[in-house]
Amino acid sequence: ASISEVTLFRHFESKKEIFTSSIEPIVLTTLKESITASKELSKREQLEFILTERIKLVSKNRKVILLLLMESQINTELGEINYINKISTLLEDTLFELGIKVRNDKLTMRVLMGGILSFLYLPEDNEETIKEYVKKVMNLINSK
Repeated sequence: ASISEVTLFRHFESKKEIFTSSIEPIVLTTLKESITASKELSKREQLEFILTERIKLVSKNRKVILLLLMESQINTELGEINYINKISTLLEDTLFELGIKVRNDKLTMRVLMGGILSFLYLPEDNEETIKEYVKKVMNLINSK
């Protein structure tokens, strides 16, 4: 659809507001929805579900997510918005709330975030392959 800049800025006060209105539903809201949707599962199954959903989302929407992440890095107006940090914090809080014991918190977050972000460049459509990957990551990070 063709939208003029004037029309766009009638609805949004700034480029930053347009950006945040675009990315937050993709990146943060869907993560919160996955957390809520998995509440009835065991702790381990809940984290597996969340990770699987994240990877599927990243694989499916990788071009848009890459564009938005790159834009947030190069546009000075958007520089203060760190979605990677927000996602990492939300995942870290979820691990804590679930009471999932991990061997090393910082390493665990790097493995989780790196694993999820790797699907931006190496997307996967096969859900069974994603689930198998998530189970291996869970075995790697979980001390039990």
